[in-house]
This record gives sequence, C-alpha cells and structure tokens, in this order.
Amino acid sequence: MLTFRRRFTVAAGTMKRLILPLVFVLVALGGVGMAVAGVIQFRNVTTGPITRAKVDDCEIPTTGTVETCTGTWVVGGRRYSGKIDGAKIDDIDHTVKVRAHGNKAFEPSLSLPIILFVMGLFIAGAFVVLAASVYTPSQRAAG
Repeated sequence: MLTFRRRFTVAAGTMKRLILPLVFVLVALGGVGMAVAGVIQFRNVTTGPITRAKVDDCEIPTTGTVETCTGTWVVGGRRYSGKIDGAKIDDIDHTVKVRAHGNKAFEPSLSLPIILFVMGLFIAGAFVVLAASVYTPSQRAAG
C-alpha cells in the first residue's frame, strides 16, 4: 500500500491500473494536438494576401538544422518585417512568394500541414483503438 500525505491510501495495483489509461489518453491527446497544428498550418499557408518577400537573413541554431529566416514584404502599401516560415538559407537576397499574416509570412507549401494532420489522426486513432481493445471485457466461452 502506498500512502500519500497521510490522507489517501491507494493500493499499488490501483496505481498500475490508472497509469496505463492515463498514458493512452495523453498520447491520444498529443495526436489530436498534432492534427490541430496541421489545420492551423494549413490555414496559414492558404490564407492571407499573396505577396513577395525579400529574405534578408537566416540563422541556423547550434542545435538542429532548422533555419529561421527573416525578411521584409509589403501588404496594402504598408511595409512589414518578420519571420518567413519555409524560407531557406539559399533564399537570402532573393524574393519568395509568401502568404502574409501581419509580421509573419509563410511560403505556400502543403507538405507540413498534411504530414502533421495525417500523423496526428493516425496516432490518436491508433491509441483509441488500442485502448478500446485493452479495456474491452474479453469474451469467454461459456462452458
């Protein structure tokens, strides 16, 4: 028996029975979060005014290989500067087609939103099916 703060006494078997469903729920929620991120990214790359952005600079972090590129663009006569999502280091001093959302611009590419959405649904669905198969009462033959 485990005792927590002298108020609650929980049998060790009960704790083990609670941890596995909690893991299933958390992983399934992570999958749902990935799918939602895919929908948000899809919205970013398919909406907003289309304009051309000049890539000014890109930084590569010391850990990892994902570039963070910044640049400038004009929407409705107003000049914006900020991060250009999807720009590469080879785009420095070039102009790229973007969808602008205020101080952030997105190169129109559907690969990331589709990957996030499909993988998120797969993970969430797989863990829901797995949880259902683990926690469904087994059918025993009447003897």
